[in-house]
Amino acid sequence: MKKTGPPGLKNSTICFFNTNKAWGGGEKWHFENACGLRERGYSVCIVAHTNSPLHAKALEAGIPAFGLALNSLSFLNPFHLGTIRHIFRRTGTALALFNLSRDVKAGGLAARQAGVRHRIYRRGSAIPVKNSFLNRYFFKTVVTEIISNSHETSRTLTCLNPAVAEKKITVLYNGIDTGRFPPPVRSISPDRPLVIGNAGRLSAQKAQHHLIELAARLRERSVPFIIRVAGDGELREGLCAATRDANLQDCIHWEGFVADIPAFLHELDVFVLTSHWEGFGYVLIEAMLCGLPVIAFNVSSNPEIVEDGKTGYLAPAYDIAQLAGAVERLRMNPAEACAMGLRGRNRALELFDFQTSLDRLETILNAAVSG
Repeated sequence: MKKTGPPGLKNSTICFFNTNKAWGGGEKWHFENACGLRERGYSVCIVAHTNSPLHAKALEAGIPAFGLALNSLSFLNPFHLGTIRHIFRRTGTALALFNLSRDVKAGGLAARQAGVRHRIYRRGSAIPVKNSFLNRYFFKTVVTEIISNSHETSRTLTCLNPAVAEKKITVLYNGIDTGRFPPPVRSISPDRPLVIGNAGRLSAQKAQHHLIELAARLRERSVPFIIRVAGDGELREGLCAATRDANLQDCIHWEGFVADIPAFLHELDVFVLTSHWEGFGYVLIEAMLCGLPVIAFNVSSNPEIVEDGKTGYLAPAYDIAQLAGAVERLRMNPAEACAMGLRGRNRALELFDFQTSLDRLETILNAAVSG
């Protein structure tokens, strides 16, 4: 059953403004929440990069979508600002949610000029905001509210830029369609190699080179294992070469893009995340929903997701010996690994369900309009 939007937004439009050309967590958030709010009776539109997956997905879903190609200086371009003002006025936008820095600058400035009262910066990246003149100006005069995807992201917003601290920051964890991830059907067995998994873009942030270091440690400990990595990216060639150089190609499989992540996760025994930072680790939640014990570094937002010793283990930052020790403990204690996985699934169902998150977003937007 569809819900009716709050009175302040009933006769206007919510605009999701995200001009990133690639597809990632931020684009997933904007698309899924736009779809979710539309299902609840809201009028929504999406502004996206003209040649982006987000733009294509919005059109395919029947959501009004407008294509733009912005850069970091677009806020100085009168033509770009005029185009964006026209979009807001044409759609009757009363509230806009922005993603990138350039979106806040060009889109936020145009929204202010067009009379859009609520200009919300939705922050999903746990990287400190520089304390520059431009940032202070935009956070003081353009951004009216901030939504961050974790307490860690909130901290990185405020630690360098005092202008951010003056804004109300609301933490809203990302929601996941928990129904896509059925309960686990597999458990650790001493009769076969332990299957360790990782999924994500092959990038410096995700730091999958630690998996090669982990494999070397496990081989030294005579732990039978296979590491399977789902994902592609700019570092794939180098990672494959490093694997060959370490003579580990028989136990590390770089599988490239995997379309069916739930099926991939259900073939694992343990999930290991090697990221150096995460605004919000979507894949940790997905692994927990599949009943997997998870291991990650004790950095960034990971402690907000993983309960150390209860749903998995958090190793000291970049400590490969501790990472290997956690893997070996799970291998030696399959009953405890199973219990951790079930506790993790229950935690994910309770805290990170998409409809629960959408309820909170609806409340936040209602409060913004009513305030």
